[in-house]
Amino acid sequence: MKSAAAAVAKVPKSGLRKKEAREEVQKLQKNIMALQTVKKFVKSYYDNSFLVFKDDDARHLMAETALKSCQEALIELQEKHKRSLDETIIEAKRELQLLKKNKEKHFETSSNPSLGVAEMANKIDGLVNKVISLKNAVSSQIAMLPGV
Repeated sequence: MKSAAAAVAKVPKSGLRKKEAREEVQKLQKNIMALQTVKKFVKSYYDNSFLVFKDDDARHLMAETALKSCQEALIELQEKHKRSLDETIIEAKRELQLLKKNKEKHFETSSNPSLGVAEMANKIDGLVNKVISLKNAVSSQIAMLPGV
């Protein structure tokens, strides 16, 4: 068995005194701390740069999504506009047909000599009011439709 003194003897010696060794250790610790600080700074800079890169990607993706959503909404609004225009045209044609039928009925009754002048005037006033209201309704519907 080897003694403890023999084991200590095998430890290589630097040739420094205790005070010099402590100073050397302190100097090395300061260098280690400085390197750790630089490492943290570089890592922080890298992480922040990476986050900026990821933020740019996220902004780009959000912009694409918003644009796609707007395009879909625009298409939907255009389809609704076309349906509304078609419905307005159909309604106007239907009301025009009703007016034609009413006109024919009124002319048939106007040929009836038993109708008095007052009744005829009331019927004419009613027809004029209907025509004006229909004309206003069609005009307002057309005015609400852009591009028409």
